[in-house]
Amino acid sequence: MAGGTAEIRERVTRLEELVGVPPAGEETNPTLLVGMEEIWSELQSLRVMLENHVRDTGEQNDSVIADVKALADDHKARLSKLDAELGILKMAVHSSGGATGSDTPNREGQRERQGGVEEQ
Repeated sequence: MAGGTAEIRERVTRLEELVGVPPAGEETNPTLLVGMEEIWSELQSLRVMLENHVRDTGEQNDSVIADVKALADDHKARLSKLDAELGILKMAVHSSGGATGSDTPNREGQRERQGGVEEQ
């Protein structure tokens, strides 16, 4: 049975190297089972925190997306108004004879009048 004891000691040594040896100075040496239960409890706590974070982040993302859509809709409405105003201006320019009228600025920034040139 001496060979069996050496094999068990070898396995315990490998487990201690893998898991770690509990501190020797403590009054209550936790067993491997107690350590695993503590780790399991911590993992459950982390899982709950992660789920809460994912939920909160999703809600924040939804809020940002809604804000961006509202902003885009507002800009579309403003562009629509500007487009309508631009159409009215174009119609007014075309109905008044276009840009070839007698009161248009020339290249030098002066206004041409019928037959003469007058500086601004």
